[in-house]
Amino acid sequence: MQERQDVPVGRYLPQAAQTVSYRIPKSDERARQLILNFPAWPSQLGRDAYVVTDANVRDLATLDAWIAMDEALLVICGDALSGKSHLASIAAQGLGCGIWLVAENGGINHAIASQPGNQPGNKGAVVLDGMERLSDRSRLLEFIEEVRRENRRLVLVGNGGPVEWAGAVVDLATRLKAAPQLETSRPDEALMRGVLTKLVAERQLSVPREVIEFAASQLPRRIDRAVAYAGALETLVAGSTNRLSIRLATIALESIDTFKG
Repeated sequence: MQERQDVPVGRYLPQAAQTVSYRIPKSDERARQLILNFPAWPSQLGRDAYVVTDANVRDLATLDAWIAMDEALLVICGDALSGKSHLASIAAQGLGCGIWLVAENGGINHAIASQPGNQPGNKGAVVLDGMERLSDRSRLLEFIEEVRRENRRLVLVGNGGPVEWAGAVVDLATRLKAAPQLETSRPDEALMRGVLTKLVAERQLSVPREVIEFAASQLPRRIDRAVAYAGALETLVAGSTNRLSIRLATIALESIDTFKG
């Protein structure tokens, strides 16, 4: 007999109070100890929601080219909050698989629940997100070899890059360096504008176009700054009855210490 658990979805849907049901065997104590944050293929992380400009069009093209190839391993790396997990979600959808998460304690989370067949033990493709937290590097090396032997496919996603992920495990560093690598591109102003528009829409904020334009021109060109700015706007709106203006937009910029002028 298996036990059904309802798990809040928080990592991929910060505004949502949704749950995903999955089943784990009572005997699988290892699975019970893992952090359980599961994507439900939200629209925010689908292909249609990926904002494309000249700055990052090559990122998506590189991913699509790899999916169409027979290559076993792909590395997606870059700064925190730079679009890696969105690309990982698109990769998982393209491969018809789930996303495994590296838990905060550094262990690999063997539980994906959003689609049939993506339970632990599935022999298909795997997307593994959170490589910067990985502690068991020797196990990862073994897993990469298993993937190759079984003609499976593996996408590794995380902050930083393969050199940091491998640590002192030389053979792992060699495998990762030899793999195709997709490093997220630096945003341009058009991408910042598109991402800001998406973020405020997800927060159901009514933001005048001139505020978006102003913020996109003033923010450092990093997606994490756009995320922080959207959060600052949301806080300002919650505490004020005033219409969002350039003045309030400037206050939001100053509140996250990124105002350039």
